[in-house]
Order: sequence, then structure tokens, then C-alpha cells
Amino acid sequence: MRRCVLLILASPLPNAACGAQGPQRRAAFTARTIDGHPLPFTDSVTLSGVLAPAQEIRAWRLTLTPPRGAELATTYKDFVMTRFPCEVQRSMRDAVTGDSFAANELTAIKDTTTKGCDDLSIISHTVGLKYRQTGDSLYVSPEGQEPIARGVWRGDTIVLVIPGERNRTLIAVRDRAH
Repeated sequence: MRRCVLLILASPLPNAACGAQGPQRRAAFTARTIDGHPLPFTDSVTLSGVLAPAQEIRAWRLTLTPPRGAELATTYKDFVMTRFPCEVQRSMRDAVTGDSFAANELTAIKDTTTKGCDDLSIISHTVGLKYRQTGDSLYVSPEGQEPIARGVWRGDTIVLVIPGERNRTLIAVRDRAH
């Protein structure tokens, strides 16, 4: 800020100088498609030679906060969890979302009910990340690690490739509220 004030006093073109160096606004992007399919998107894995649904991605949002901060918020239904009793699903969900205060020790399952707990397998998870932009190229990574996604940022659209067993291509569009 001080540098901008000094540039205003010394520069015949103060708006151009401060505009180039002033703070940039946050940009939030919401996924529209994964591999060409709209959300919700069901991701599957091969288990014992059979293709089975693993999770259904219901919402995906990447918020970029200059100069390098990023936050990824995902909401998904975990189909693997639905196979377990409600009590186990609750523990699994707490472990994933970080809401678990209990020690991770094995205990006997007291409630083996599997009815009425569909909402326990729906998880909203937010993680802090870093990003780097070089021209149109965008790299998203956990702090101090290799990028977990690489892509292109052009205007209001980000196209990310997320490597894995099968690469996933995600197209996200800027939210105008930010």
C-alpha cells in the first residue's frame, strides 16, 4: 500500500501503476462438468473385476485468493461408507471431516442399524491449498508438495486435469458473487 501511495505521488500515471500492483480480488469457481458430465458426477472404481460406484461428487468449488492461497470445498456421497452400519458411518465421517475428538481405538459396534442414516455418507470437506499461475497455466497443490491438479485459466473458466487411476478433466466457471 505504501508503495502505491509513493507511486501516486511520483507517477504521472498513478492509476496504471497502482492498478498493476494493487490487491487482486478473490476468484471462486464452481465445477460444471467432470469428464464432460454435469454434476452430480458418479466416480467409479474397479473392485474384484467389477466396476462399482465409489462416490458421487455433488458440489465442487475452488476459491483462489491472491497471491497464492486457495481453498477447495467438495460435497460428495461416499458409496463405500453406505455399506457399513450407521455407527461406523458416523465414525468414518467424523474422521474424514476432522470432527472426531475420540482416540482412534477399536471398540465393539453397539448399533448395527443401516436404515435411516443416508445423510451420514454425504460429506462436505474443505481443504486449504496453494496455487501458482503462470500465464494461462494454473497449478494447484498442498503446501510444499507437487501439484495435485494442472490446468488452464482463461477469463471466467478453469479447465483442470486431476491425475489418478484415470485422469479427470474438470471444467469450472467463475462465480459472480466474488
